[in-house]
Amino acid sequence: MNAINPILVTGADRSGSSLVARIFSMCGVFTGDVNVMYENIAVKPVHHYIVDKNTDGCHMPNLHHVKIPRDWAETVSVLMKLQGYKGDIPFMYKDSVISQLWPMWNNSFPEAKWVIVRRKTSDIINSCVQTGYMKRFKSEHNLHKIGVHKEYDGWLWWVHQYEARFLEIMETRIQYKVVWPERMAYGDYQQMKEVVEWAGLTWNDKIEETINPLFKK
Repeated sequence: MNAINPILVTGADRSGSSLVARIFSMCGVFTGDVNVMYENIAVKPVHHYIVDKNTDGCHMPNLHHVKIPRDWAETVSVLMKLQGYKGDIPFMYKDSVISQLWPMWNNSFPEAKWVIVRRKTSDIINSCVQTGYMKRFKSEHNLHKIGVHKEYDGWLWWVHQYEARFLEIMETRIQYKVVWPERMAYGDYQQMKEVVEWAGLTWNDKIEETINPLFKK
C-alpha cells in the first residue's frame, strides 16, 4: 500500500511546525496516533533510530555516507495502516528530523508534498535557549565539537544546518511550499490556506477561531 501524495511537514526546532501540523489535522488529513507535537508515535521512534544510527554526536547525518533502508516506504505505510489508514486520502507525517534525511523520504515517497516551516532565525534561537528540554547546546562537549563556546552560537549553527537542508530540498524536483506561521499571529491566514489547498485539502473555517487564542497566550 502506497500513500497518494503524503504530506511531509518539517522545519527547524521551535519553528512552528506543530502549529502547521495541527491545522492540517483540522483540514482532514490522516495523522494516525500522534503526540502533543503532532508527531506519529509509531513512525517517530523508527525514524529517529535511523537518524541516530547515521549521526555522529551532535551533528546531522552525513548524506554522502548515509545507510538508507530500501523498505522505508513499506515500513511507514504498514505502520500507518495499523493505525487505521485506508489510503484514500493523504497521510501527514510531521517531524523536524525529516529534513535531516530528506533523500530517504524523497526516494520512498517521490510524490510527497513537502511543507517547510520557517521562522526568523533569532526567534528560533531564543526559543531554543528558553525551552528547558532543548539541551543539545547546553552541553560544553557539543559546543566544543562544532567549535563554538556559547549556547546561542550552538543553536545558530544548528539552524544553519537546517537551512542548508532546506536549500537542498528546494533545488531538487520535490514538490514543496514554504510557510511562515508568524503571519497568522497578525491575522494573515492566506499563505496557510493556499498551502492547505495546494496539498489537496479543504480549508476548515473554524481554524482561525481555534488558532487565534494560541497567539494571545
